[in-house]
Formats: sequence, C-alpha cells, structure tokens
Amino acid sequence: MSCGVATSPLMPLANAASWLGVSIKTVKGYVDDGDLRYINVGRGKKNRRMMFTEGDLQEFVERRAQRETPCQFIVRKVHRSTTSISNSKVIGFTALRRQRTDAKPKA
Repeated sequence: MSCGVATSPLMPLANAASWLGVSIKTVKGYVDDGDLRYINVGRGKKNRRMMFTEGDLQEFVERRAQRETPCQFIVRKVHRSTTSISNSKVIGFTALRRQRTDAKPKA
C-alpha cells in the first residue's frame, strides 16, 4: 500500500559515483564532508552501506554549480601608451669601490 509519495529507487555508491562522473573515493569524501546526503541501509556501526537518491545527487550538483565571475576589485593592468627611456648605467660593485679608493689621496 502506497501513501502516494513518489520515491526514486536507491542507487548504490558505485552508481552514484558514475552518475556524478567521479570516483567512489571522491563520493565518500563528499559524504564525509557533509556535502552529499546518503541513506545508510546497513546495520553495521563501522561500515556504512550508503545508498543515494537521484534527487539528492541532483541537489548536490545544483549546490556545487558555479559561475566564474571576475573579481570586481582587482585592478587590471593598463598598458602604457608612451614609452619611457631610462638613462641609467649599470656599474659593478668592484668598479664603485675602485672609484672611491682611487679618489682618496694616499697619505
């Protein structure tokens, strides 16, 4: 006798992983993180026998759906329209020291 509630059949772990397109280990990670609901049909305390409904999997997918939007507060680099010319020379450390010692009069 049915109560009039439409229920979807329960899906084992391997089928749920296939449905999501991920590995069984990944699905277990989602369950452990509390991101994915499951039904424990086993009686053991240590090993869970997880089953999933298609509705729970669909809800998980909708929650995890993301749209990539660029951050509004990041300033994009603007390329400068003018060129700059630097008028500097590269002088080695030893050349600078030699200039200082040569400039000092010897006693």
